Amino acid sequence: MPDRKSAGKRKIEAQLGLSALWLWLLLFHPAAWMVCWLGFSMRQGVAGEADVYAIAGLACVLPWQAQAAAMLGLELWRRWWSYRKLPGYMPALPGLLLGAFGYWLVRVVLLET
Repeated sequence: MPDRKSAGKRKIEAQLGLSALWLWLLLFHPAAWMVCWLGFSMRQGVAGEADVYAIAGLACVLPWQAQAAAMLGLELWRRWWSYRKLPGYMPALPGLLLGAFGYWLVRVVLLET
């Protein structure tokens, strides 16, 4: 007769397997690529945890092209920050917002007229 602990453990492992399957399917969506890339940057010490939350929030409300523009804005902000040799940690949120605003500007001004 199997004990209750091993049955519960098998149930949890089955749930985790299903979650991993959904994760692999989500990786085919381009918006997930940006979040994964920034998550990798966080692991390398380039970006912070709040930056990953910000780009994931952008992924929820904006198309993936806006995410790509936000990442481009982040890179431009990082280069400006290192060029100025400012002390302390670099806040990434202004760069993300700069890129998102650039996407909005291109979308509204150039493509809608």
